[in-house]
Amino acid sequence: MRVSKGQLLYALSFGALLPACSNEPEPPPPPSAVLEEGELAPLASVHALFIGHSLINFEMPRNLESIARSLDVEFEYEAQIIDGAPLEEQWNEDHRSLGVRARERLRERRFDAVVLAEAVPILDMIRYRNSVEYVARFGSLTAVEQPHARIFLDESWVHRDRQRGLIFRSTNYRRFIDDDLPKWEKVAREATKRSGASIRILPAGRGLGMLIDAIRAGEVPGIVDEDELFVDSIHLSPLGNHFIAANFFAALFRRTPEGASGEIIDLENERTIPLEEGTREALYRIAWDNFLSYPRAIAREDRLGEAIHAESRP
Repeated sequence: MRVSKGQLLYALSFGALLPACSNEPEPPPPPSAVLEEGELAPLASVHALFIGHSLINFEMPRNLESIARSLDVEFEYEAQIIDGAPLEEQWNEDHRSLGVRARERLRERRFDAVVLAEAVPILDMIRYRNSVEYVARFGSLTAVEQPHARIFLDESWVHRDRQRGLIFRSTNYRRFIDDDLPKWEKVAREATKRSGASIRILPAGRGLGMLIDAIRAGEVPGIVDEDELFVDSIHLSPLGNHFIAANFFAALFRRTPEGASGEIIDLENERTIPLEEGTREALYRIAWDNFLSYPRAIAREDRLGEAIHAESRP
């Protein structure tokens, strides 16, 4: 069947209208003073449980530990890491974990924060791996066993070399990060409804997008190209992991990472790599701006002052 030029233009114009007619949630508001400095009380101690895959890994938490130590706040973590695993497998196959078994630890020890990392791409996880159900399961278990813990869904980034698009194929991964954010938000919202737990978004991918924009604009001293953040099409270099750790620090501690020493922990935890002052300041400022400008990193009870009370752990 031959398609005329007019038919093709109509199809393209109709396709452009589809997002407005879909059930997808509205995109988040543009960056603004959603949170003011000091609006939320910063935390001096966080014990976190990470449940995820190689985008969490063990290098990122070590960098988070380094940032916390240099700012004289207490950070402890445990992790259930299964490479490549969606949350469905994290729930059903925790014997494969390279670290702890999360469900056991939730029943055994107190945590201040639980971070869930779903596999990517998120749309495939929603369609084929029942993402909402398993975020809700972990949320329900945490709410029962750890009623004071904050629960985060880690909004991850995407492969840089995978195309999208039905007619005009594209590898614009920077745009894909923005395109996927409403999907992550929808998972968190639906899982909150299903579980009764308050599930926040930890905007790691959004922060990475902000850093990429700043690098492309020449606003990050010492970083010439965004390739310096990656070791392959999706996994991060020590520099990239340190930046993501700064975003985690901002969300978990509700305080800026600015002023940290900027010591990057490498993949094997064998050495530290000091960041230049200008680079360090730019990375930490972007991470903090990401948190302040993103309302879904907090929940209603945070602003009411009802969440998180320091208690002794067993």
